[in-house]
Amino acid sequence: MIDDGICASATWDKNGITVAGGNEYGSQLNQLDHPYGLFVDDNAAVYIADAYNSRIVKWALICSDMSSPYVAEI
Repeated sequence: MIDDGICASATWDKNGITVAGGNEYGSQLNQLDHPYGLFVDDNAAVYIADAYNSRIVKWALICSDMSSPYVAEI
């Protein structure tokens, strides 16, 4: 059994927000080019290794209702 930190009875919001995707490959902050891995920190910020852009992208929420993602290149 793999322990990925997600509860077996977890549920997902059907009305989630898309912060990247559907925009083709690219180097804008709402685009990725061959994402290779991701990490979620204790504050729920998501870090994505964007291989072909040679960068790490951080997505963090600035509102508790999850309506305003903050996206930055690190």
